[in-house]
Amino acid sequence: MQYDSRKLGSLCNDILYIVDGVDNTVVAVSNARKLLEKNEIVVQPGGKRFKCAHPKFTCATLVYSGSPLNAPVASALLPNGNLIVANTKGGNTLVELTPTGQVLDTKVIDKSTIAHVFGLLATGTSDSDTALFYTDTKTNTLQELEQ
Repeated sequence: MQYDSRKLGSLCNDILYIVDGVDNTVVAVSNARKLLEKNEIVVQPGGKRFKCAHPKFTCATLVYSGSPLNAPVASALLPNGNLIVANTKGGNTLVELTPTGQVLDTKVIDKSTIAHVFGLLATGTSDSDTALFYTDTKTNTLQELEQ
């Protein structure tokens, strides 16, 4: 698998977070705005090691791998810097991770075995006014997650 800066992910402080549903990983790409060419960062098989063309300027690091990630497909950054990752297997579950990879919480959105959470957006400026929205392809709607 090869990443480039145009792929979907969450960007904060010039770090691009990318979820990989094949390897059940979350990867952080440092200095993402400096990525200039295709294949600057190549993920080795298994999704945990990286070959970086310019490691002094930009490279990838593994944030998290394994359970409770289960075919993650989307992520969003919360105002506090944590990540919300949406699984697509084993139910529609959201996983909250710190940028250093600590699992803080999981929340089941729907117990259906059919994946239907495919997009996430977090808004707000603090924990008290954060709103998390997700697309629900089962009902073809945009939903707000209740805290």
